Amino acid sequence: MLSLFRDKKLLIPAIIAAGIATLLLRGGILTVFFFMVPLGFLAYSYNYRVTWFSALLLNIVNFVYTFTLRLSQGVPLQIGMADFFTIAVLTFLFTWIVAPPPFIPLKAPGAFRLILASVAAALLFIIIFLRQMAEPAFYDQVAALTNTLFTYNFADEFFVEEILYLMQNIMLRGGSLLSCIILFFISRHLGLIAARIFRKEKGKPVFISFHVYPVFIWIFSLTLLLLVFTSFTGLIIPEILLWNILIICAMLYIAQGMGILQFFMTRSGTSPILRLALMVIIIVFIISTVLNTVLIAALLLLGIVENWLPIRKAGIKEPPSTPEAED
Repeated sequence: MLSLFRDKKLLIPAIIAAGIATLLLRGGILTVFFFMVPLGFLAYSYNYRVTWFSALLLNIVNFVYTFTLRLSQGVPLQIGMADFFTIAVLTFLFTWIVAPPPFIPLKAPGAFRLILASVAAALLFIIIFLRQMAEPAFYDQVAALTNTLFTYNFADEFFVEEILYLMQNIMLRGGSLLSCIILFFISRHLGLIAARIFRKEKGKPVFISFHVYPVFIWIFSLTLLLLVFTSFTGLIIPEILLWNILIICAMLYIAQGMGILQFFMTRSGTSPILRLALMVIIIVFIISTVLNTVLIAALLLLGIVENWLPIRKAGIKEPPSTPEAED
């Protein structure tokens, strides 16, 4: 860490990234979801020391902001503490994903670091949500939001308790986990793109060498069977756990499907016309609100099929690689 203070070339990017991250964090609802992108840029442009220092600096600035300006504006102390703690947890989990320190004994591949960090963040959001549900003020906010979103006063017809119950079910059954996976993945990927644009960092497509461990197909299949069983027996807690396991397996196989797609789009034998046609098709599927579901399902099936068909020529001779195999 002392090398940062000796070399201003490392210290300045860390400070600038922390400043940009702070602006994104406090810039409003349109920018808050991207506040971790500067940390991803540092991780793929410099080293883990710069990234962790910037993450620490970001949280120091956020601490000062939270317990001075926000509290002076009338924000309750409990909400300010929860806000600061949530941002700190997300920041350090993401930094661990993109820039794991070599002295940490837990050696997990990049994709599985993302999964583990997402599980921890999802548990945090679920705890916060369940605590907020018990607060009368949160109940009133949901009722007011319901009346704002609809022309008629639907809050009188559809009880707020039912809305909260639906939100709780979605969060517990994978909604919170899926949101965290998407948040961390987008932040990581945008940071990597920024590093390649501004720092001219080179590297192969992130999914091209990604393979899921073969045992996961058995976990995926068993989870589906057990979900059918729990739907008839009404076992709530096992059903919640199974839905989250299913989300994890599905996301891994979607990543494997993206690896297969990247393999065919980047190999030398693929004609430029076919490559362009595939890119156009993918863009159309992503833009369409209906076809993007078809694309996700196709990538999932493609990833699962590779368990039995050697779609990519490179076989798995060693433990499967991940989007950050170079880690």
